[in-house]
Amino acid sequence: MSGWEAWQSAVYGSGGEAWRYARTSAWVLTGQHGPRVPLDPWHATHAPHAEGRQHRTWALATDLLALAAWRGAAEHGVPLEDAPLLDVAQRLAPARVHQLHTGAYPPDTPGWAPRWRGILRRGASLARMARDVARRQLAAAARDDVPDPADTEPGMPPALWGDRVRAARATGSPGSAPAWRNDADTARARVDRAITALATGAWTPAAGETLAVTQLQSLAPARGSSGRSGGWLPRLRSLAGAEASLTAVASRPSHEPHTGDRPLASVLTSARTALDTAVTLAGELDQVWARRPAGQSTARWERQHLPAPLRTQILDLEDLLAAVEQLMRRIGARPR
Repeated sequence: MSGWEAWQSAVYGSGGEAWRYARTSAWVLTGQHGPRVPLDPWHATHAPHAEGRQHRTWALATDLLALAAWRGAAEHGVPLEDAPLLDVAQRLAPARVHQLHTGAYPPDTPGWAPRWRGILRRGASLARMARDVARRQLAAAARDDVPDPADTEPGMPPALWGDRVRAARATGSPGSAPAWRNDADTARARVDRAITALATGAWTPAAGETLAVTQLQSLAPARGSSGRSGGWLPRLRSLAGAEASLTAVASRPSHEPHTGDRPLASVLTSARTALDTAVTLAGELDQVWARRPAGQSTARWERQHLPAPLRTQILDLEDLLAAVEQLMRRIGARPR
């Protein structure tokens, strides 16, 4: 095992987890641009024949895209998610794509194995497909860039593999909303129903529910659309902290008899589910922050690693928490 491979194992875990990340993240990027491509390779071998043939072709192109990121990260000596996306696209150029097949291939991982012979045989056509995905992601990075007057360095920061994967997950696939959006909409609808039930008298909070409200205190992080209320990463950490608070309260056993629908439990559970993505994002970006180059300003770092889709996600989750807080204030204001 090379020094770089040992480092990848330290970052992503042993047993080929770095290559697993390369493949699954490549499917996320491909899923935004390939025609009717699912976000996992299982369908490539189980779909109906005609559809399966198209999926198998895209599966080969996606593994080639992942291989380009793998090789690029190795040569740059960085974690896979820090691989420059422009470098990935350039490695898929006609004059260079054959170089991806020199040297040992990544270690096999459980599941659907890469078909390197098929990829090598159809290299030119697959490289065009993979390169098109990388180029489209570079264009998306330019669209998602949010300039900041506090960032005094010239030009847009380079687009990195992991940042585009996070942006793609925050955006969703064409024709479908991202998972976090569906979860947030479900939670918001339950908050609205609880507020209506409370206002009409259809629901009277039990003593245990009132106690839960007092235990939660304030959930919403500091607000402000510019992110100047402490920065975007601290706001994301606040969302993760709110999820932990919701989990702690929602998981406490209730000793009250179940006498019908309890909207607060439904609200807390759905809000916690919606905030789970913030926990994942905060954990990932904390690791990226720990690798921040010496001398890079916070404004520059946030511009590079928190593109518009992630900021939209943070703002909308903050709005959800504000709605949960409004419900709790109404419960707390009821006469005892």
